[in-house]
Amino acid sequence: MNRRKLLALAVLLPLTGLGLAALAGELLLRLVDPYEFGEQMEHDRFIAGIRGPNPEGAMVLESFYLRPGAHVEFLGASFDFNDEGYRTPVVPKQKPDDVFRIVVVGDSVPFGWGVPEETCFPRRLETLLNEVERPFGKERVEVVNLSGPGRGLGDYYIVLKDLGLSYQPDLVLIPFIFNDVPIQATEQAADAAPPPIAVPEWGRSSFLMRMLYRKVNEARGSFGRSDYWIGIRSNPEAAKLCCLGFQLLRDLAGDVPLVVFDTVGDRPGEPMPEVVACTSALGVPRIECFLPVDEWNEKWAIEPPVHKHPNPAAHDLYARTILSWLEEQGGLRR
Repeated sequence: MNRRKLLALAVLLPLTGLGLAALAGELLLRLVDPYEFGEQMEHDRFIAGIRGPNPEGAMVLESFYLRPGAHVEFLGASFDFNDEGYRTPVVPKQKPDDVFRIVVVGDSVPFGWGVPEETCFPRRLETLLNEVERPFGKERVEVVNLSGPGRGLGDYYIVLKDLGLSYQPDLVLIPFIFNDVPIQATEQAADAAPPPIAVPEWGRSSFLMRMLYRKVNEARGSFGRSDYWIGIRSNPEAAKLCCLGFQLLRDLAGDVPLVVFDTVGDRPGEPMPEVVACTSALGVPRIECFLPVDEWNEKWAIEPPVHKHPNPAAHDLYARTILSWLEEQGGLRR
């Protein structure tokens, strides 16, 4: 064997071994999937399918607008969007005299992440209210659900201003979810973690590439943190931002009653004191509904639970909690 062939083998054999090792690693990761990359890839596909352009003349959202007319299957549920890009039945902007209308502006929870549209709590609330004889003295109730994944209080303001109030609501409901104000927004630059390095487009189909980038981000201290629940209650600045958001929303709503549906317990069963204080000072009613954290995965989370969103049973509880609050306030059964 001549020298050139020996050199080629010396290069080829290690590369072949490296390629086989990479292939074995890829197959093992796909078989075991310890990091739930399969779900993440399904999530990416879903977001790509529902992401739409910014409507002409509309303010830019911190998250994104939904694609009008889209139809996407995700986690066993169908997601269909109307011509305005929302997962809610079409109703005329001009409200009929015999209708009491509620507008819900929120994030992926009222949007109904991973559950059928008819089971998400805005629609369940509409169903329950219409079982009451002449609810609010009207023939029927309409609940318009203007919610979308990844949105926070700033996006709620934009959606309510640009679209929500045009539906002539009798009540605006703002669900307060644990990540409505990300803790990162309140960190000082010196304390903030460097942004994570994204997996390049060409490598996103590989579990091995995703794992390598995950490990690099962990080493840099920039692995994405999702536990904003702890962050909000441990950071007074984040609580102040929440309260500022409530004030801006209340002022925008004007004479239309605005209610905060609070799902954020400082500890199981205990609200955030700052939120209680500021909503009280602002005169903004607050409905409490804290799902027990220790029961979350077993009782309240959708399957698979990595998405950490409520299942239909939790949505039904949310709807019934709001219904009970409305009954307590009087005016529902006129």
